[in-house]
Amino acid sequence: VIIQRTILKSDYPALVAKAIDETKCDGVVMYTQAHPLIHEAIAKCKARGVAMISILSDLPESERLAYAGMDHYSGGRAAAQFMAWTIREPGAIIAIGDHFGFRAHAQRVQGLKDGLKDYAPHLTVTEVIAAGDDSALSERLLLQSFRSHGRVAGLYNVGAANDACGRAIKAALMNNPPVFVGFELTEESRRL
Repeated sequence: VIIQRTILKSDYPALVAKAIDETKCDGVVMYTQAHPLIHEAIAKCKARGVAMISILSDLPESERLAYAGMDHYSGGRAAAQFMAWTIREPGAIIAIGDHFGFRAHAQRVQGLKDGLKDYAPHLTVTEVIAAGDDSALSERLLLQSFRSHGRVAGLYNVGAANDACGRAIKAALMNNPPVFVGFELTEESRRL
């Protein structure tokens, strides 16, 4: 069995597909977005007998062998339930993430939307921001969003830019900061 770790500095589908297609490994465990080029590379690997397993974000439309990870839709519904319990005044609900080619991010947002309908029908997702998990871009887009919506009641980060969420909330100087829900307990998210 050959084990190789490859971390790409880019999530461009053609680059990811090329890396998958050129693997010399017996199996690949991958976290990547859904895209036809990536699905094609996975199919080629499967045809060569390479076991393909997706983690963190599923690729059910591909010929991957299995998925190992959480149920992201349920995670979004749990975020909605938490917001329903903690938000006392009306206001905008903003969701931010990498981009929604990652099934995990799209499912988290859909779970939030559906959960709010069930647990707090007076709250709805006002804006969904795709910021590429880029901290500077996320912070800039959030500040613009905060200004355009007036009162922001909730902020749901489905990606990795917790640091940007914290800086944007602080920079906005809100009297009532939004309820923040995110994934991954880090030093940045702990302070939020």
